[in-house]
Amino acid sequence: MATLLKKINVFSSYKACPWRRCLHLLCYKNAGTEGATLELPNQDVPNVAAGVGGVVVYSGDRESSCVWYASCLLETPPSAWMRLDLPRPRRVESVTVGRCHIAAVLDDHTVYTAGSNSFGQCGHHGNSEKELKLNPISGSLYKQVACGLDHTLLLTVSGEVLACGWSADGQTGVGHYDNVYEPTSLDVSNVLSMHTCADSSFAITKSGEVYAWGNNEYGQLGLVTPQEQVSHPILLDMSDLDSDVVSIAAGGAFTGLLTSRGSVYVAGYSIEDPSLCVKEGTGGTVIKPEALSRFRKLATHEEITSLDAGLNYLVAGLHGNSGVPRELLVWGRSPCDDANYVPNKRVKVDKSVTGLNYGPTEIVATVMDKTTCTSILNLEQASTRHVT
Repeated sequence: MATLLKKINVFSSYKACPWRRCLHLLCYKNAGTEGATLELPNQDVPNVAAGVGGVVVYSGDRESSCVWYASCLLETPPSAWMRLDLPRPRRVESVTVGRCHIAAVLDDHTVYTAGSNSFGQCGHHGNSEKELKLNPISGSLYKQVACGLDHTLLLTVSGEVLACGWSADGQTGVGHYDNVYEPTSLDVSNVLSMHTCADSSFAITKSGEVYAWGNNEYGQLGLVTPQEQVSHPILLDMSDLDSDVVSIAAGGAFTGLLTSRGSVYVAGYSIEDPSLCVKEGTGGTVIKPEALSRFRKLATHEEITSLDAGLNYLVAGLHGNSGVPRELLVWGRSPCDDANYVPNKRVKVDKSVTGLNYGPTEIVATVMDKTTCTSILNLEQASTRHVT
């Protein structure tokens, strides 16, 4: 059945303010499915984190006693917010969302997780049930957490990386392919940031080195090797890049790198032209050897200062002096037509958009409009356009 874009408009009106705050969650449903609308919980201007299974809103500028989660699984339109309580009021620094679990970093460097722990992704050993409350991960002080589909990466304040969860593709990086039910240290240190979205994982060290592990079926780790799964961190050769890597966008079967000069490089399944990577054979689709290659340059622009990815799309943000990108470069696969790829789409972002969050299968745009909620950011035919 053909698919259409479904817009889930989540909004809240504030009596004390003349404007309305809007969250527009974009995901994909079967043709004919109507959009659903949710009123936000009564809290201050929310921060947003989107994942495959749902969206989380939270207040990041003050102490809070909870975060709010709404499920948006493809077969279940959201119908209500679920309150996930913290044991005591704290300021939530960041939240990341996997397929069926979430993880939050608090201002005291603790990490709390909730959701499915069937593969150990919540890091609570001995409990495989779905956890409907936020529970702490003990043992270290953390400054970042990143959720893949069913695994979790944790970065300590000292630069150590730990991981737990599903590890069939080596995405935990602990040296084997068995599930990891409690946070386990990886053989990499002095780490500045970690990056994952699906089943491939990356780390950038404080000295600028890049390590990769996990799923490499399409060459998305940037390793010239036929090895399809890598169970431990491997140092990548970045000598072909024009400058140091400052950010990594890990997609489903591809990976994007952003350098300090504003250049975007990609490896793995080609989001700019899939014919570069696959061909049709007598036995079906065959991966070409060219897919198993080093990173290739897509674009360069001095104002590209952010790079984000979903499972099938890549977005570079041209920020200028603004905190929110005023223009986007978009590559990727259409949600409405798997055969339709956009090689490079330049898109203006409306001034009413005050925040963007890129999930694996959806984009959330936060919109401030003094009158009505009519301005949204829309992902359609693998491009983003302003709709009024």
